[in-house]
Amino acid sequence: MTPTIITQKDLRETHGWSRYLIRMLCKNVSFKLAQRSLRLDSVGELKREIEVKLDRSRIQEKTRQTLLKTHDNLSGKSNVIQVDFLQKLPADQRLAMLMREREQLREQGNKLLEKIEVDRAEARQLR
Repeated sequence: MTPTIITQKDLRETHGWSRYLIRMLCKNVSFKLAQRSLRLDSVGELKREIEVKLDRSRIQEKTRQTLLKTHDNLSGKSNVIQVDFLQKLPADQRLAMLMREREQLREQGNKLLEKIEVDRAEARQLR
């Protein structure tokens, strides 16, 4: 889940932004609210400002990389690459494997429901 607000402190400490970069990009971003002297900026507006900055041709490569990484993180992308391992299997084998996984998840869910019922019964007895 991507955040909806971010502090300038987070940009500096987590994403490696310089104070200058923060000042330049956050000046046009309307902040949601201020808490304990921290300005909470809107992530959507900040992403738009990053995109505008990235469209400019005169930008240092290090700054470009920092902004791209931040934009990807704010967009919910990560460095994890999703791979479909079932892609090379024939359709019937893929379907059989997915059905087995579904049954395993159903069994786990049933066990959890049973445990919840036992816990609820114990809680009723304690009243």
